[in-house]
Amino acid sequence: NFAALRNDYSISISRADGIDLILTAMKTFPSAEKVQLNACFALANLSSNTSSDVRHDLLIVAAGGLELIVSAMQQFPSSEDVQNTTCFAIGNLAAAIFEAPSTSRQSACLRKCIPLILAAMRRFPECEIVQEHACFALTNVSVERS
Repeated sequence: NFAALRNDYSISISRADGIDLILTAMKTFPSAEKVQLNACFALANLSSNTSSDVRHDLLIVAAGGLELIVSAMQQFPSSEDVQNTTCFAIGNLAAAIFEAPSTSRQSACLRKCIPLILAAMRRFPECEIVQEHACFALTNVSVERS
């Protein structure tokens, strides 16, 4: 089925150091909107795949992916596509943020997410998908985990 096939592709990307290569592209080209957009979209999709033994979301958070997603959000506040995709990625990574060994760097980054998500909602009030993914991100960031 498609879900199993998607899972295989995600694992292949991860095993081939794909997450590190995506993050390296984000670091290398911080002002390239299309690189940031597509990298955030790739991270969002990889982090949404929780059906395998490989927790891509935990790998992304541990490798500093959340910080790079937030940087993209800050770098391109007027890009509807970047704001949408970063909100989607933050929503997918929220559980991993709380499950990963907490660092002050991650906590500070998580605190930074909330006003950025709210700013995206204010900047794009007529864009349904930005509103949807921003609400998704806020929901997952604010869920109390035990």
